[in-house]
Amino acid sequence: MCNMVAASLRLRPANSVLMAYPEWTVPGRLINLSLGDMLKNVSSPLYCAAGMSAAVLVLGVILPGERPHWANLAVQVPFGAGVYAVLIHVFKIRAYCEVRELAIEQWRLRYRMPAEK
Repeated sequence: MCNMVAASLRLRPANSVLMAYPEWTVPGRLINLSLGDMLKNVSSPLYCAAGMSAAVLVLGVILPGERPHWANLAVQVPFGAGVYAVLIHVFKIRAYCEVRELAIEQWRLRYRMPAEK
């Protein structure tokens, strides 16, 4: 039993790598989305998430180690969210810009504010 579990755990990463291409391309063909287009669409938020994780990692190194883990986590989570928000704003991620424009439009409609030109 243990050998079977160990073998399946060793094969899981290889299976994930080998099956990644067909798992993306087959559904992509159904909606006319190539793997390259999908990667292009996902790359910008992925870079922002990588930047956020690097910033949180650096913060974790800077924070004192004698503090409880929950206290460090209580600092790192809002810090990471703030860094991610700044990165998507600075790099003008398309989905963020669309949501922001919709929110501004709804705000103006609700409070009857004139649109800026």
